[in-house]
Amino acid sequence: MENKNSSVTARLKGFFFKVMAAPILLFAGIIALRLRDFAVELHPGSARFWGIVLLIFSALFGIALPILLRTLFNERALKKREVDTPAFENYQKMVISTAAAAAIFADAAYLLVVPRFYLYGSVLAAIYGVYGAIPAEKKIRGEMRLYGIEEKEQ
Repeated sequence: MENKNSSVTARLKGFFFKVMAAPILLFAGIIALRLRDFAVELHPGSARFWGIVLLIFSALFGIALPILLRTLFNERALKKREVDTPAFENYQKMVISTAAAAAIFADAAYLLVVPRFYLYGSVLAAIYGVYGAIPAEKKIRGEMRLYGIEEKEQ
């Protein structure tokens, strides 16, 4: 069974690194632009507006949607009384994808030079989302045990 957990974790880690490549490369590109003194300066009122919007979307995709996805997955698992490995992997992939979206919104906040308060809030929400989506072996093994995937698929 360790082999099954390891293969699920390996697939999720591969997906995680593929999906997170886009926000990381985008951030690196924005840093390169900022080092060349390129920044998208917005009118102060507009910068505040976009800061609020990007903070909301970062929090939505980094915090709220992962919680909602987990709640819905738990509810469905309780109703069905069984969870198969593909459904579990799809759930994990959705959480990883929403975390990547949060990171992209935080990148946009950095590019648009929004007020620091909103920028830092966006970055913190994105970091929280990405950290919660990391497919660590111990975490995946524990969740698989919680949903009873190990016992059914031996």
